[in-house]
Amino acid sequence: MQRIFFLCDKDQDSILAPTEIHSLQQKCFNKPLPEDDLDELKRIISTINPSAIVPIPANPAETGLSEEGFVLLNKLFAERGRHETVWNILRKFHYTDSLSLRDSFLLPKLDCPPNCSVELSPSGYRFFVDLFSLFDKDNDGALNPNELNLLFRPTPGLPANFLHEGCVRNEEGYITLQGWLAHWSMETRVDYKTTLKYLAYLGYEDGIGKGTVSALKVTKARKRKLGAGGKLKGVGGQAKGGRVERNVLHCYVVGKHDSGKVIGLIVCC
Repeated sequence: MQRIFFLCDKDQDSILAPTEIHSLQQKCFNKPLPEDDLDELKRIISTINPSAIVPIPANPAETGLSEEGFVLLNKLFAERGRHETVWNILRKFHYTDSLSLRDSFLLPKLDCPPNCSVELSPSGYRFFVDLFSLFDKDNDGALNPNELNLLFRPTPGLPANFLHEGCVRNEEGYITLQGWLAHWSMETRVDYKTTLKYLAYLGYEDGIGKGTVSALKVTKARKRKLGAGGKLKGVGGQAKGGRVERNVLHCYVVGKHDSGKVIGLIVCC
């Protein structure tokens, strides 16, 4: 329930505002929640725990549910025999009977033929840009450790090698938007299944029913093209004029030990 609260709290102010509660109601039950019913729910919760109903910062005259209040609400549903209500919410957020996320939700089918690669699609990049902006609370253009911890709350934790030494950071050592996007570009190229899982954990939605696979795209296969006399014309992923259509390239840097390979890569970034 804490993860569901996190995903429904669209502005990340730690409060489910009435508009966010109505969106949750529509998503889970396909019908609106009457205002009188919402007011009654808040009244019941406030009698049990007054601190669970909190004013909305942008409009103090309006109140919403804290995370504690949201958990309490679902606890009341279960205690009063409305188990189907709780299960309906859980299933809409892809939970199984064992309260784990469905495998098909975490890893939907994505065909990547030989000599192809996987990259973020424009909607995938937009999702990660918006996520970065939402959690950059101090608007300094970077994510500090506290902001990162908040962002990754609904996940198993930071991906392996997330803050590797080549990651773009600011003077304080915090990851910048450039570094953030570079990581997910690299992660998707090297292991797109990890990206799919984190898109699911972090609440990616495309609005067209394709799920997390719409955040990725499969590149065209690389093919060697031979011209007259068997001369090599180009390598796949190239269009007319030699333009490379891929956004992420897998390159090898060759050099002897301590020749400055890592430094060179950091400078290029």
